[in-house]
Amino acid sequence: MGTILVATGLAMVAFDCSTDDDGGRNASCTTLCTEGQAGDCTAVTGSCGAFCSAVDAIFAAAGCTSQHGSYIGCLNQGINACAVDCDSQETAFTSCLTTYCLAHASDANCVTLATSF
Repeated sequence: MGTILVATGLAMVAFDCSTDDDGGRNASCTTLCTEGQAGDCTAVTGSCGAFCSAVDAIFAAAGCTSQHGSYIGCLNQGINACAVDCDSQETAFTSCLTTYCLAHASDANCVTLATSF
């Protein structure tokens, strides 16, 4: 299945797009993914909505909650998803979800993730 998540800004839960108390962003997965597509810094070529819904449906079951939080927190530090370097957080999150999806290849959400690139 290969790497299923690449520099997307995946927020798998519905976040507000407002700023938080320290001036940082709290952008949604769909917003971050769309920014990544517009800035050509993501490999996601399919629907950001479908991609984010699929990740939202599996990241907790996959045991990837802490990796998800670290990745989203990193991506929201910049003015947009392409403005920060979150490679280590992305790698950890990608590895976690990939392990889950390799073991659950027929899961519809894993199929959606694999076909988003």
